[in-house]
Amino acid sequence: MTSLTDNKRTAISLLIITIFLSTGCIEKNEEKSVTLIKMGGATMMTSMEAGTIDAMICWEPWNSLVFSEGIGEYLVNSSEIWPHHPCCILAADYNWYEKVGEEKGDDILKRVALAHLRANEWIDEALPKDSENHSKLLTYAKELTGKNESVIELANKNIDFDYDLDLIGIKTYADKLMEYGLFESSKWEASGYVSTDAYINSIVERKYISWAKEHEADTNLSLPEEISLRIGYLSADLHHLALFVAKEEGFFSDCNISVTLHDPFVNGAAEMQDGFKQDTIDIGYLGIAPATIQGINANDFDKNDARIKVIASVNYDGTAIMVRKGIGINSVKDLAGKRLAYPGPGTVQHFLLLMACEKSGIKAL
Repeated sequence: MTSLTDNKRTAISLLIITIFLSTGCIEKNEEKSVTLIKMGGATMMTSMEAGTIDAMICWEPWNSLVFSEGIGEYLVNSSEIWPHHPCCILAADYNWYEKVGEEKGDDILKRVALAHLRANEWIDEALPKDSENHSKLLTYAKELTGKNESVIELANKNIDFDYDLDLIGIKTYADKLMEYGLFESSKWEASGYVSTDAYINSIVERKYISWAKEHEADTNLSLPEEISLRIGYLSADLHHLALFVAKEEGFFSDCNISVTLHDPFVNGAAEMQDGFKQDTIDIGYLGIAPATIQGINANDFDKNDARIKVIASVNYDGTAIMVRKGIGINSVKDLAGKRLAYPGPGTVQHFLLLMACEKSGIKAL
């Protein structure tokens, strides 16, 4: 017959085992998560050098600078997470478009797309070191980023400058953004979109870049009268090199477009909220993820004040996960339990990190 004391002992033993297993599960779950810390590119670099972060996910040229300075190493390029993924896009403010009118707005955006296309073609020809325009390309890149030539040369190898819009890729972004819960549910309901496909179809306009491709070789496509555009872009973002090339090489002025560059925005969310939403820019270079997210989350749908028209791609790839040198992180899975810096929620980098962690069976919190 089992005594009362034996029953107590058994109950206590089971309780201890339960507590032990629960504690182990908690520790195991913690070990499966990477801790995210929001900061800008320059702060990421100094923090990695100081040892206060273990890893970072950032855009070029910061990754190449961290590598060149011997502070960090490339763990994985974004092209390995999602080959030829959409990154930055060229967008127009929809309210600006409605103010100028459909006919005039279309004529202007066709020329903006043409100037952008010609800048991309110029970059492709200037990238080889033996190109006659290579030194000019480096000058424009230094003006944009403030980084030296060796860093820019390395960074350019990781970026695919491309104006063509990948509609399927952008829809994949939107589907995953919904899956990751990055759209605010109340805002999504207020938007009235029945699906992510319907949303993307409403903001992506391929007719402008299609027109530009058809008229690339044509001359005398200037607008009948000069128009002025306020253009936004992101701080020290080499992905936006085409903007500086189009401006400095006269591709905008050839179309009778006068360009005023807004002070660079810290990230795409800020450009959507402080640029398009506040009516301080007409056109913008920014990441597809924040453009898509903030088109919902930052939008007052009574005014539709954060609605944009995506008219061209700017680049593909160009992001990477970097790890502190000598720390012994050899895979994305090894990031579990580590501290990783990122530009903030809803950025392209945040999205790609979530995708990389998902593939590796860990979480980013």
